[in-house]
Amino acid sequence: MALCFPSLKNPRDGDVIEMDVDVRDGKVAVTRMDLRCCEAATRAAKEIARLAYGHTPEDAARIEPPVLITRLDLTRDEERCALTAIAALRAALVDAHVKELA
Repeated sequence: MALCFPSLKNPRDGDVIEMDVDVRDGKVAVTRMDLRCCEAATRAAKEIARLAYGHTPEDAARIEPPVLITRLDLTRDEERCALTAIAALRAALVDAHVKELA
């Protein structure tokens, strides 16, 4: 089991997404999020958590921005919100992996 709570801040708009990732038996679950961000980034963070759930960390890390952009029908200006959410998940997964190796 690996738990982590890294933070990712979008430099353009200041949106902050923090995720608590639990990896058990090789499966991902985002167990907690702290979202200080716009509505589009909130939707993107929640959707990436749903998409990652039950997958291996490697598969969860492969979720690409177009998936979120299309599923959430994000505008061109909101596409950065999908990028922030995906980056937050990937950072949490890397952190969990590093802690597991330690």
